[in-house]
Parts: sequence; structure tokens; C-alpha cells
Amino acid sequence: FLRSDHQLEPIENQRLAILPFVNNTADTSLQLIGEIASSWISSQIDDLEKVNTVPFFTVKQYSDYLGILPNDVENRPTFGEVVNAKYLLQGQYFLQDEQLYFDTKLLDAKTLESIYHLPMIYGGQKDVMQLIEKVRLKVAGLITSIEEVKLGKLTPPDFIAYKHYLKGLHELSYGITSAALDHFEKAVDVEPDFVMPHLYRLWFYYGSERDSISRKIQSLPRMTGDESNMFRHLCLRFAHNYREDLELCLKMLLEYPQDYYFNMMAAHEAKSQFMPEFAMRLLSQMEEEVNNEVGHVWHLYKVRNYTESLMILHKYAEAKEYLEQIPSRLFNPAVPELLIYCNIRLGMDRDGIEKLIASYDLEDTHQIADLYANAAYEYILTGQDADAGYFLSKSMQWMESSQNKRGNSFDLVDILFMSGRMLEARNQLELIKDQNEIDYWVYLSMIEAAEGHADEALEIYKNHLNMELIPWRRNPLEYQKDYFLARVFALLGQKEKSVDFLERALENGQLYHHLDFDRDIFLKQIFKMPRFQKLVQPRKYGVDVTMLK
Repeated sequence: FLRSDHQLEPIENQRLAILPFVNNTADTSLQLIGEIASSWISSQIDDLEKVNTVPFFTVKQYSDYLGILPNDVENRPTFGEVVNAKYLLQGQYFLQDEQLYFDTKLLDAKTLESIYHLPMIYGGQKDVMQLIEKVRLKVAGLITSIEEVKLGKLTPPDFIAYKHYLKGLHELSYGITSAALDHFEKAVDVEPDFVMPHLYRLWFYYGSERDSISRKIQSLPRMTGDESNMFRHLCLRFAHNYREDLELCLKMLLEYPQDYYFNMMAAHEAKSQFMPEFAMRLLSQMEEEVNNEVGHVWHLYKVRNYTESLMILHKYAEAKEYLEQIPSRLFNPAVPELLIYCNIRLGMDRDGIEKLIASYDLEDTHQIADLYANAAYEYILTGQDADAGYFLSKSMQWMESSQNKRGNSFDLVDILFMSGRMLEARNQLELIKDQNEIDYWVYLSMIEAAEGHADEALEIYKNHLNMELIPWRRNPLEYQKDYFLARVFALLGQKEKSVDFLERALENGQLYHHLDFDRDIFLKQIFKMPRFQKLVQPRKYGVDVTMLK
């Protein structure tokens, strides 16, 4: 494996996985040093010679496979097999005489036998990032000349900045939360040229603020190849160029099929473009037999996209079976919502759905209100108005008892609108006008349309919604207005015109989440139109994708 000059022999398509270094300092405050070492070293030696690294995100998601030995009695794959790595870099760090030591060795990923023990690196604790950089240069020296590695490389980010970045990444695994953003903001405050936290900040901002962050990222001194691909992916995604983003994600997977992040994103983009079988195929490549600590938000992405792909194919029984097999440790908020949808489609009656909701024993009144609204929503889609009315009433009761009189995803305006109580919906909408004026005008246009006021509904777009991109409460991403006008025309009963605008919306990438088009309650009036059914029918991906395996 090593040449006589102690360098790795370049091999096509090999991967080097840098494992989180083990903390043997007995000081828990130094725990993140191990992840920082893994993240920094892997990102800064990737693509040297012919050696590529396993992305840190993938290492994190599959870390539970560490410790599984070859020829496991339960026939479980080793970490190296799961991430397709040829080599592992394993290290520890410890304190001795007030000095911080890094002890690192290169392993064969298949046999877990040691190949090469790197020289010990040590120094003062205050110089931890410089010590990690020295380890990186030693590792890079196994691949190519150190002089070549140093050319064009930035100095490591500040240690405090890196800690905030990793803490933000951890928080992000539970959702797009203010806590995650706070850590990313602190990271770039300390280290303004630190690329990765800037990239994750893009998830939290919209419009001109996001544009400002994008310009900042473009001005940074240097990005690695992976960082550049991530930036391009996010730009395409936030601009609703889903077809191009799918192609980019697939390109990344052709280079490395085990990439956890791009598997999720490719599947999401495929599902959103009515390619459910392709989406499920992509998601099935993601190993998930051992990982107890898989990030919750990432697992939610998989659960939602896999289940909704089955629902697109009307395979509700299969979707229900998939959801019920998810172990309790991987439970996430998508599970009860999707089970409600599937069970209603499979004929479960009102009492059965209410028992299902009660079985979750949830303490969050907002989530309970949402589950009742989910049930009502599905009953409306299936034309069972009496059952829908019952669950709308229950949802409203829970919202009224909550602190801000709403659920997490639905609010009283939604409940009143779905109940047909348009005057009350108008009055409730007036209460939120000062909080979000665009939201107010979009919803008001649909209330006007539902009441048959065509001139009033369309006048709103002329006077108040004439911008190119319109943020909507159902999805924080900006939408172009073709999609909203399709809703307005559907509510007005102008079905052909509604489909015309839907075709434009689909062409312009105005399709993102599970309430779009054939699950959009505002479009129910056109569901049976042959033109509409053709528009939303499942599609095949247009190339041979066997090369992904």
C-alpha cells in the first residue's frame, strides 16, 4: 500500500475515510476536537492525486458501523464496506505534561490492520488547529508532496469557529432551528472566511438576505471542490432549478454513490418531479440497519420522500407497512402524519383515525392540532366531508387551547377556509396582515376566488403580488406566481386556465413539497381533468441509471 518513500500508491476510485479522533484527555470540553480533525483533514486533502476522501457528513451518518469487525457474526457490513473506503485514518489525542498529543495511524479498511503509524504531533492546547493542520500535512504527505499540498491552501479556521460550526451541524440534524443558525452565525463572526457555515446559513435566509450571503461566499478566497459543488447545488435548489440540481446530485453520486447528503437531495428532487420509482431507488442505496444516531432531520427527509413516492404510485398499503416498520428510536413527526394519510386512503374510519392520533401520546398541543388538521385535509381530498368537518372542529379546539392559537403547520385561517367559513377566515386573516403582508394577500386572493369574486382575486395580483417571487406560508421557499394563479383559477372553476398555469409552474420549477399539485387542496376542483392527470402522472428518469450501483 505504501511506496518506498512512504507515500500511498495511487489507485483509481479509492476512498480514504478520516474517522473522528478519539478523546483520551479525560476532558469532555475537548470532545469536539476529534470531529474537527476529521472534518478539516477530510475536506482539505480530498482530490489530491487520485485519492478521494469520504465526506465528513457521510462519516457522521454511518459512525455507528465503527467497531463492526470483518466476518461479523450477524453478517453486518463494516464501516469501510458501507462507505466504500479502501483506507481508514484513525487517531486519538491525549494530554501529557500540559501538551496535547495527536497519535494517528492508517488502516486497511477491509482488514482493519495497521498500514502506517504517523509520527506523533504535539504542542500547546491553544494551538489545537495548528496541530490538526500538522496532522493533515503528514497525511497529505502520504498522498503527494507536502509542498504541493501547501500551495493555495488556507490556514485552518479558528478553533472556536469550528466548534460553533459543528454544533450548528448537530442542531441542524434535528431541524432548521434558530439554535443551529445561531451557531453558524457565531462561526462566521469569529472566522469570516469559513466557507461551510456560510453555506448552511443559506438554509435560513430568503430574498435579498440570501443573495447577500451568496455574494459573500463567491468572494471567499478559496473553496474546495466539494464546497463549490455544495454551493452550486444550494443555488440551483433555492432558484427552483430542480432539474439541473438533480443532474448535479446524480453527478456527485456517480463519483461517490455512498454520499449520504446527495442521495437524499437527489431523491427529493426526483420525487418532486414525479419520478417516484427513481427516488425510492436512490433512497434504497442509503444503509440504515445499525445507525441509532442518524440525524433526525435527515431521516425525516428519507421517510417523507420514500413514503410520498409510494403514495404517488397509490401504493398506500406498502407505504403503511414501511412506516410501521420504522423503529421507535428513529420516530419523527412525519410518521404519524403520513400514517394518517395512508390509513384514510385504505378506508380507516373516523374512530380508527382518532384512536391512531391518541396513540401517539404527544405533549405538544401544536402537533396534536396539526394531526387533526392532517386527517381533515385527507378526508377533504377523498370527498368525505362529514368526517373532514369533525376533524376540523377537533383541530380548532386544540389550536384554541394552544399558546399562539395555531398548530405547527396549520393555523386557524386554514381550518376556517377548509370549513368553508370564509367570512371568519377573512377576519382571522386580518389579524396576521401586519406580520406578513404577502401571506395576507396570497390567502385573500384564494378566499376571493373561493367566493367566486374573479375580478377581486385577480386584482390582488395586479396591485399587490406583481413581484417575480412570492414567499408562501405553506413553504418558506419563494414561489413564482404561476402556481398561485393556478389555484385561483381552479377555485373560480376556470379549469382549463388553471391547468395552463400549472404547466407553466411545472416548467418554471414551481414544485417542491408534498402538498403540491395532486395533493393541493386548493386544486381539488381539477383533479379529475385528463390534462391534469397527465400532468401529474409518474415519470421515468430519462437515462440508464444502473451505473449508480
